[in-house]
Amino acid sequence: MLVRDPAQRATAAELLHHPFLRQAGPPSLLVPLIRQFRDSQSNLYNMYKNQYS
Repeated sequence: MLVRDPAQRATAAELLHHPFLRQAGPPSLLVPLIRQFRDSQSNLYNMYKNQYS
């Protein structure tokens, strides 16, 4: 849930101990996924541009 009051929010140190982040893989696992998404978006844009230009 969103906590609007900054004084009530968890600190970065507290969040690093959260199970979601403790079980996460290394950030390097995301790089191929981000590249794949970026490439697919670029391909989709180019297909659209070629079809309607």
